[in-house]
Amino acid sequence: ENVQLIYYLKDRVTTGELKLEVFDSNGKSLGVVPATKRKGINKVSWEPRQKPPKVATGVKLDGAGFSGVLCEPGTYVVKLTKGGKAVEGKIKLVEDPSSPHSEQDRKLQRTTLQSLFEMTENLAFLNEKVLQSMNLAEALQDSSKNKALNKALKTFSDTMSSIRKDLVATKPGLAITGEEKIREKLSALYGGVLSYNGRPSDSQLKNMKSLSDQISIQENRAMKQWEIQLNKVNTLLTKEGLQPIVLLTRDAFNTKEEATGSGKVKELIFPWKISLNREEE
Repeated sequence: ENVQLIYYLKDRVTTGELKLEVFDSNGKSLGVVPATKRKGINKVSWEPRQKPPKVATGVKLDGAGFSGVLCEPGTYVVKLTKGGKAVEGKIKLVEDPSSPHSEQDRKLQRTTLQSLFEMTENLAFLNEKVLQSMNLAEALQDSSKNKALNKALKTFSDTMSSIRKDLVATKPGLAITGEEKIREKLSALYGGVLSYNGRPSDSQLKNMKSLSDQISIQENRAMKQWEIQLNKVNTLLTKEGLQPIVLLTRDAFNTKEEATGSGKVKELIFPWKISLNREEE
């Protein structure tokens, strides 16, 4: 079930923003909850999940980008802000004592999910970095008349394209008949571990290690080409009086993704009972 957030408004809010936001114990925002502005008692639902991971761009949607990890047991702060004034309340998430899973198994499930979450975001960044450098090289190749430069640009863009084809599916198709590369396999694993609140299977843990190794191989492969081929391309670009290709940074990637936002779908099963403690104003 979802958490019911209840607050009272003396008057209907007709101007300005009314912001309802949830924070964890470290002060990290877990997202804004759509707030109603009616006069009197207002009730809205909050799904106790973290934001979904950033996912790699591909020819089809990645389900991992719609499902965030359930919030861990603990105390969370709800802040209602209007016109520079804020009121806070607390939510306490506790373990469900009727859960059939041991504390050790639940902990392993959460740590495994966190690892898969980080792998998904790392893959998304690597894929975007490869894709952006490939697209820039292709655009420069189309506009340049320098044969040596064009040859270097084509070699570089072809190499980036080859790496990307190992990272994500690049051919359209249904899940059953389409390609399954690292992104698709990682997404399926993330969803499988996310959907079961007990201990991940041995095969899931083994699969996670295998996918982690595959990501590292492709990352090292890309880094080598950025050091060799891209350096050659940028030297030729500089000689032509053109701007060199600059690789995407993690900060720029995060800023771009935060501005774009990501979707989320509702899950109906939660392993914790939820209690809401309201602070006195």
